[in-house]
Order: sequence, then C-alpha cells, then structure tokens
Amino acid sequence: MSQNFQAMIEIFAIGGYDEVGKNMTMVRVDGEAVILDMGLHIESYVNYTESREDITETSVKTLIKHNIVPDFSKVSQYSDEVKAIIPTHAHLDHLGAVPFLAKNFNAPVVCTPFTREVLLSIIKDDHFQFPNQVKTLNINSKLKLTKNLSVEFINSTHSTPQTVMVALHTKYGVVLYANDFKFDEFPTFGMKTNIEKLRKFSQSHKVVALVVDSTYSNREQKTPSESVAKEMLRDVMLGTDTRGRCVIVTTFSSHIARLKSIVEFGKQMRRRIVFLGRSLHKYVTAAENINLINFSKDVKMVKYGKQIKRELKIIEKEGKHKYLLVVTGHQGEPGSTLSKMASGVYKFSFSPEDFVIFSCTTIPTPINQENRKVLEDKLHKFRVRIFKDIHVSGHASKEDLRDLINLVKPRHIIPAHGDIRMRSGLFQLAAEMGYDTERFVHLLGNGQRIELDT
Repeated sequence: MSQNFQAMIEIFAIGGYDEVGKNMTMVRVDGEAVILDMGLHIESYVNYTESREDITETSVKTLIKHNIVPDFSKVSQYSDEVKAIIPTHAHLDHLGAVPFLAKNFNAPVVCTPFTREVLLSIIKDDHFQFPNQVKTLNINSKLKLTKNLSVEFINSTHSTPQTVMVALHTKYGVVLYANDFKFDEFPTFGMKTNIEKLRKFSQSHKVVALVVDSTYSNREQKTPSESVAKEMLRDVMLGTDTRGRCVIVTTFSSHIARLKSIVEFGKQMRRRIVFLGRSLHKYVTAAENINLINFSKDVKMVKYGKQIKRELKIIEKEGKHKYLLVVTGHQGEPGSTLSKMASGVYKFSFSPEDFVIFSCTTIPTPINQENRKVLEDKLHKFRVRIFKDIHVSGHASKEDLRDLINLVKPRHIIPAHGDIRMRSGLFQLAAEMGYDTERFVHLLGNGQRIELDT
C-alpha cells in the first residue's frame, strides 16, 4: 500500500490464504506481534504420514517443502517480538502445526480449555518435545499480553467446542480474527455466538481490520443450524427400519455436538455404542477431561488397531445388529477404521442392507474426493445402504458474513481461509455492501503483508 502515513499495524498472511488449511496469521503492532492459528494442511499431512510411523523429528524445512505446515520464513525475523501464539479452536488446520512450529517462538500458547486438552493430548501421544508454556483463557474472557496488547476470546458457534473469534485490542483499535465461525441461533451444544459483544465493537471500539473465513462466501444462504443436522440424523437413525442390521456412523471426530446427538439416538435405538479410532478417543477424552460431556457410562471407547480388531470379533460374535458403531473414516482416509473394515485389514462381515451413515460432507479437494470414492466403491460391493451428507457446515455462508460485517463495521476486510475463488466471493460481498475495495478490502496471498491505515 502506498499512503502518506506511518502504518502502525501490519498483517502478515502466512498460511490459509491460498488454500483451505494451514492457517496462520501474524499481527504486528509497534514492534510486538501475535500469531493467530498455526495449522496443518490436512491432506498433505495424511499423504505424507501414510508410509511413516513418526514424523515428530522431521525437520521444519521438510514439512514446509511438503506443504504440511505454513512457511513462516518471511516473519522469522520477528520471532523475538511474538508475545503469544493463539489457536482459535481445536481443528488441526488451525492447531496441528503448533507442536512442530511453536518452539521457533519464545512465546506461550494461549487457547480455550478444550483446545488446550487436544493440544496436550497430541504432544503426549506423539512424544513431542514442547518447550512453550500453554495457557488457558476461557471463552468471553480477556487477557493482557503486554502494556499495549490485550486479547479477548469471543464465543463463536462452529463444529467443535469452544471455538472463538479473537479480538486483539491495540491502542489504535481492534483487529478481529474470525476463522472459523457461523451464526447458529439454535445450537445443540454450547452457547450461541456472542453477538452482543460483537455489536459493542462497532459502538464503542474501532475495528481496524476483520480477518475472516471465506470458505463458503459464494453460498447465497445462511448456514443452517446444527439442530438441522440433528433432525437429519434422527430421520435416518430412528425413522428407518434398522432391525437386524448393523448401523455404522462416521463423522468428524472433533464434532462433539454431532457425537452427542449420535449417542442420544443410539440409546433410543437400545444399541450398545462403541467408538472405534484414535482421533475419536482424542477429542472425546479432551471434552470429558474438562466436563463438557460424559460419554463413559454409555459409550465404549476403543483406540488402537489391535484393540479394534479384537472388539470387532466380539461384536460379530454377539450380533452386530445389537450395536451402533461410530468410526473414523468420514473422508475415506486409507488409515481410518472404516477404510480398514471395508478393505479387510480389520476383519468384519458387512451384510446387504447394513447401514453406513456419513454425517459429514466430503471436503472438496482431489485427495479427499478420490479417497471417498475408493471407500464408497468398496462399500457398494457389500450392497450396504449408504446415507451421505447427513450434515450441516460449521462455516459461515454469504449471509452470515454479511451479518458479521454489519455487526462490527470494520474499516478493513481481509478475506482468509480459502483459495482465490472463495476469497473473491467475500471481496464481491464487500463491494456489494459499499466498501471501496481498492482501499479497504485486501486479497492477500500466502507470504504477503499489508500495513493498515488506522
């Protein structure tokens, strides 16, 4: 930007500005910096780790080369200025690079209790050496980082618990970081987005910049509530005749609200409920550790491969029609429980008209789409009944984004969390809402920075 002023706030787009995933942004204010999110590129990570047992000692340079973690080389000169690393929630495309990259910054990780539990579980399970302090900040709370910087966590509805928008308070105004969110007025678990707090920003604070999720900015709708997904599940699980059939459900392991609905309906079906897979164990245990849920009396958790093999033998012996199986593998990941069941790695006898419910959508990348196609082709050979897209998104659509912009009235808008087509959708929305897009809407790519007119 070429303006006749001395910029005080700089935004560095490190990752997540050319793709979905690998999210990482730095905000630098008068020689002090905060990092917002530090995520993996999930497909690249899955692809790279398929043939490798342990990558905890893999060099950062190699991880960057393989598109697994963000390339932070253009901000490495500011590493001593970083006062906090703040993952907004527990999804790996926002949190998963922290164990690999945080040690490059002499700063604590600050996150919600649930996100902290997931992070500590990853560090423990994968035996990471992790020197950074991990601090907890509750939702709708504020923390003073330095004399001039404070961070506030604003509760937001998304597809994993304790997701927050981050308000970075500076002496020039607020930088609001909203990756990911939607406005769910009828959540099935947890609180609504704190709209009153957002509204107050436009009334009593100056929102200098809004860095915001663009993934579904081209969808001309309001993203449906999680209560809609719950009714879709009810319709399949309780509204069809499952007698004598095995019922298998797969969904995002981090989606505790969805898992809670699945357990509720499984109990109504009078079935024994078994969760199979490492990531399910990780996220459910994290939620139980901070008393968000208590599945222990209703659900049997099975974590590792050998245990899963034994459990499936028991299930078949006792009668698989007596069970509800919740398994990993909603994207068709080759190493997941459902893929191994379908390919025979885990011996399991699918019968014609058994139920396989995908309570998810396929993330639209070539690797995911191919993996899901391979899995579904295998399942079709067993002549099972497949129920797809029993799901609503956790991402804002165009009308949610419009509502957020109207609520906080930011001076600058920086579309994030998406490729150029997705981010251009938000650019066009801002233009439709009367923004001077040449001056105040900024389509940054990975590795680019901008100095803001405050």
